[in-house]
Amino acid sequence: MPNGGSDCCLTCWFNSTNRGYRDWRSHRDDSISPHCEIRGLDIEDSAYTYCANHPHRRPNRDRTPLGPVFQGDAFGHRQLWKQGPYTPEVREHLLDIVRDTFENRPSSGRASTSGIEYAFGPSAQSVVLSELVRLKEVRLLEVLRGYVKAGTEESRGSAADLLSRVQTD
Repeated sequence: MPNGGSDCCLTCWFNSTNRGYRDWRSHRDDSISPHCEIRGLDIEDSAYTYCANHPHRRPNRDRTPLGPVFQGDAFGHRQLWKQGPYTPEVREHLLDIVRDTFENRPSSGRASTSGIEYAFGPSAQSVVLSELVRLKEVRLLEVLRGYVKAGTEESRGSAADLLSRVQTD
């Protein structure tokens, strides 16, 4: 694929040129300018633009913008392009993802907000947590403390680890 990886806006169902599909080769309409439908953002280079809402990270078509948009390539050379939106609805959705991560923890022990881990770029979970820390969302601490006190043995340990990292940031 002649681009920055398979997780770019070029292959995303939220890119207006793909008309709601993730298979850009079959559904791409070049008469439509690349535009992120959930962020209201014109995309300069869809082959080298990324976010946590991509189908590889959120296969259930999450329409709430999760965190920032990055530009770069598939090999970790991604830089912040646009910050994520700052609304009460977005904050609540991010907290819901954290809650869901702990409540529906895979048996492998590694938390994943989508049930899968994509090999390139940050995971949806790390983007969500980073965004909540950036927004200084105090309810994140409450959620993590709740899992430290009353979660399963596995979630208590993970929540305690995250809590210690978040409190030092």
